[in-house]
Amino acid sequence: MTKKPSKSKFLSQPTQPHRLILKILVVGAQYCGKTSLIRRCVHDVFNPTLKATLGVDFAAKQVERKGGSQTLHVWDVAGLELGSGMTRAYYHSANGAMVVCDADNLDESLRQAILWKADIDSKVLVGPNEERIPCILLVNKCDLKPLTKSHEELLDTTCRDHNFCGWLATSAKANINVVEAFEMITDHTLAFMIRVNGMIVTLAKRNSVTLDRLDQCPLQPRCPC
Repeated sequence: MTKKPSKSKFLSQPTQPHRLILKILVVGAQYCGKTSLIRRCVHDVFNPTLKATLGVDFAAKQVERKGGSQTLHVWDVAGLELGSGMTRAYYHSANGAMVVCDADNLDESLRQAILWKADIDSKVLVGPNEERIPCILLVNKCDLKPLTKSHEELLDTTCRDHNFCGWLATSAKANINVVEAFEMITDHTLAFMIRVNGMIVTLAKRNSVTLDRLDQCPLQPRCPC
């Protein structure tokens, strides 16, 4: 029997972007530099001899954005996990995602990035309209192979066809657009959460009946028969 996609819980978080904890997924093909991007952002270090992630790893990062300081709980999902039964558990209650591909192996890693995006879309649905969480596409290792005009057009088309919020060329090694990538997903996620929270609150108010309203309702006369 096919399981239904999980629905992230938003009601426990306020509708204003103050001191939220955002669960952000980082997924993509193996060896595209997901862990290096996270370590560069969180610790400002780069290690060229990092071993591949097994299963999932975790990190936390404070991001200062308009409206307050946000805490990102970053889930680094191993590239080999695509298609495994564990991704549903890893994705549970996620608020946003960064899907990473490799500029030095763009065709194959972009193909896998599209598969990762589809996997997230099929397993994480949010709010009364069951919307997909915001995802951005990162093209890592841009220092090794700069993107051409045709590459940029391909990435624009990919974002449009597969509903990415946008793409950004990054390099963990050269520290290019790493902080900007985390700020970008934070902004998209905050905007999404505020909008969806507003829909949930409106729906809850529409469907609720308060005790005050019950007290104001006149009792209907009972039938004498």
